[in-house]
Amino acid sequence: MKKNSILCTLMCLVSLGSLASCGPKTSESTDTSKPDSTPAPDPTPAKKEKLVLSGAEDQRTFVMGKANEYLKAQKLDSKYELTYTAHGEDKIDSEVADWTAETAPDLYSFSCDKSTPLAAAGALATVPDEYAEQMRNTLSETAYASATFNGDLVGYAYTASNGYFTYYDSSLPGIDAIVHDNKAGSIVDNIEDWLKYCEDNGKTFAYNLKEAFYTVGALTTFGASWKVEYNRDGSVKKITSDFASDKGLKAAKMILKIMSSDAVVYTQDAPGVNNVAFCVNGAWALSNDSEGNKSAYTDAKVKTTTLPNATVGTEKKHIRSFAGTKLYGVNPSKSNGKAERLNTLHGIANYLTSDDVQSARFDESQQAPSSKAVSATEKVKSNAALSALANQSADGMAQANLPGNIWLAPVTFATWAYENAKSEVSDEVIMTQLQQLDAAVQASK
Repeated sequence: MKKNSILCTLMCLVSLGSLASCGPKTSESTDTSKPDSTPAPDPTPAKKEKLVLSGAEDQRTFVMGKANEYLKAQKLDSKYELTYTAHGEDKIDSEVADWTAETAPDLYSFSCDKSTPLAAAGALATVPDEYAEQMRNTLSETAYASATFNGDLVGYAYTASNGYFTYYDSSLPGIDAIVHDNKAGSIVDNIEDWLKYCEDNGKTFAYNLKEAFYTVGALTTFGASWKVEYNRDGSVKKITSDFASDKGLKAAKMILKIMSSDAVVYTQDAPGVNNVAFCVNGAWALSNDSEGNKSAYTDAKVKTTTLPNATVGTEKKHIRSFAGTKLYGVNPSKSNGKAERLNTLHGIANYLTSDDVQSARFDESQQAPSSKAVSATEKVKSNAALSALANQSADGMAQANLPGNIWLAPVTFATWAYENAKSEVSDEVIMTQLQQLDAAVQASK
């Protein structure tokens, strides 16, 4: 019994030894004869480069979220850190004094008519070809044109909200008979019918043709226009215009005819306010005032359509308007030629302009998309104001790259038209005024 017991004990000890030799080595059994060649991890991670984004304050959360989304997807979030500073999109050129400063924006939003001073300041990088070609296919023609400077694409158009159309009081009896679901360029509604309706019913048509923004749009109705060419430094090279032409004469006669009606008022009162039946205004009219009071334009009785058509002689045309956008620009001055940094900024801007992000922006803040595909979605088309804006802007005049004092010339013409609208004015007299308009436009700097 003892022998067997001893034998059993010995076998157990052998088994335990075998198991121990197959198990994991403890620190005591580790070979320390050679030093560890693996370097110790650096306790201080590499410092991230800061990229400053800038735009409207109410866009801060949305833009930062989407921009960080892009960095993470591209595995660049470990290299770059985003910050945001608020600037006025329509005055960023005056709010940023030094575009090379550490606090200056690397990527920023701006109104399309600010391209000239921004280009002059060296704050606008040309969009890379791959993104330019992409936007040529995805943006509306007007939106793409608004993002160009001297033939170069210098911005990423993310919204096409800077335009105007018609609001009207649908509660008025008989008004729906002269207002249709108009499409830009179609021959449906007529301003002659609108004016007569107002005159017969003691109502008014609010259309501020004394203001250049509206006057110039109307002056281009029959095909006349202006074109501004710039040097790369933002200085004006050449301005051409052809308002003193048969096309301009027809538009001028249309404006005189509109201004001759006692129903026309030069305000932007909402339909239903002060007897207004029709009003030409933009989507901005839907916003609450500075004190949070709800806009009268949001009343359920207020509906939207495009501007009407007008007839001069035997020719009928859809009254044109300005169509503007808001864009993202990339500031090259802070990057000092760093290709990767610039590519990252362009990538962020392109992503913020993509169809997916434009769609999300619409969901967030109801901003009109510049993308043709997003504009065609049911959710956008169901927004009556934006649908009217899109239809109106389809053949609108792109508002871009204009010297500030060019607006003085159409105001002078509009003042003359207002003072003479109820008089008999010959074509020769009108043409003289249009020649003066051309001369003043072409002399603008």
